[in-house]
Amino acid sequence: MTSTFDGGRTVLKRSGRVRDDYRGRGIFHTLEAELDKHTLEHRPRAMYDVFANTEKEEHLADKFLDMGFKEICRKDMYHMLLKFSCLRNAPATGPNKRVPLREVTREDLKLLFNTEDTARQLFPSGRLLNTYMPYRLLETNIQYMLCERGGAFVSLEDPDVAGKESNGQISTNGRDLNPSSNTPGQSLDAVSVKHVAMISFYYCYPTPAGFLYYLDPYARKGLSSAHFRAHLQKNLETLQRYFPDQDGKLTVTHDLNISADDIISCLRDHGIVDQMTDQEKTQILYERDRALSGFRVEK
Repeated sequence: MTSTFDGGRTVLKRSGRVRDDYRGRGIFHTLEAELDKHTLEHRPRAMYDVFANTEKEEHLADKFLDMGFKEICRKDMYHMLLKFSCLRNAPATGPNKRVPLREVTREDLKLLFNTEDTARQLFPSGRLLNTYMPYRLLETNIQYMLCERGGAFVSLEDPDVAGKESNGQISTNGRDLNPSSNTPGQSLDAVSVKHVAMISFYYCYPTPAGFLYYLDPYARKGLSSAHFRAHLQKNLETLQRYFPDQDGKLTVTHDLNISADDIISCLRDHGIVDQMTDQEKTQILYERDRALSGFRVEK
């Protein structure tokens, strides 16, 4: 199956599976050809094909390259078991190291995407690879990021611009469960958006085996670990509002701008130490230009 986003210009091919005893018969290639046919007939203006793979399928990379795909970006992942009984507050780091956060509204994110220098530093590939969904920095995609069970927080690199209302404290009010709210004085503006140092997106949902919570942070290069520490704390507060006193799974993704050691250290400080075994460790985004690959694209 496929999904369309980026205002209809991008088609994502979802993962497919063929039963073991039917492999080697060309079934997957036949299905793939049918998806291409469906895109031509029903999405004639689609400009790009994309899919997100993992390191477990990286041995197939040459095949994708031969089909016209290019690697756009990759992000590492940590799949952690979160046990409520083991969860604890991180050790205090002192008031001077506390990083204020603010919740992101739709207008904030629109402004951030349109502020080229800041967006380029946070998203060098021009993509937001969020739970295998590779979004371009477009207003039409914001609805998928800020939704009923998804939202985002930002921290600023300049404490004088970070907002006096928080007084250096991480907010714990009830706005977390309403990403579309817009309290006066909290929104980004043309000055503060240039100082955004880190933004973290989250998406979560319940399952019979426990909740799933995805944390997807993006940062400028060389940022202090205090920023990720504050974002993790804020997301754990949000997680507990959605799923009070429950166990589940926390998946954290990151690129090279955020140190893996910092992530593991911050998780450990909160009592989150058990990594799930046999899980994918890397997301890899591939993309091809349909017109350059010989597909007909309507203007």
